[in-house]
Amino acid sequence: MPAPTFCGQSIAARVKLDVEEADIDWFDLRNMLLVARAVTMSALARGESRGAHQREDLPGMLSQWRLNQVARLESGGLALTPAPVVTPAAAQ
Repeated sequence: MPAPTFCGQSIAARVKLDVEEADIDWFDLRNMLLVARAVTMSALARGESRGAHQREDLPGMLSQWRLNQVARLESGGLALTPAPVVTPAAAQ
């Protein structure tokens, strides 16, 4: 007896494909939430307004915040560390 099919594809192959797509969606969602958390942590840690991240309590830009905030995934969660801004002139 041949294996059952659906739209020319075996049912087992279709179920496997659906599970793989669900796994991909889950990983995408997990990664998007991780990025959203990193952006939020960086914006809250910054003591100024900059770009699209405007704060009503700190409306101006401060020179000490001319740096990059690097988010790293560590065993305890996300960790932010400051890193200097590299300009094209300094990179040469």
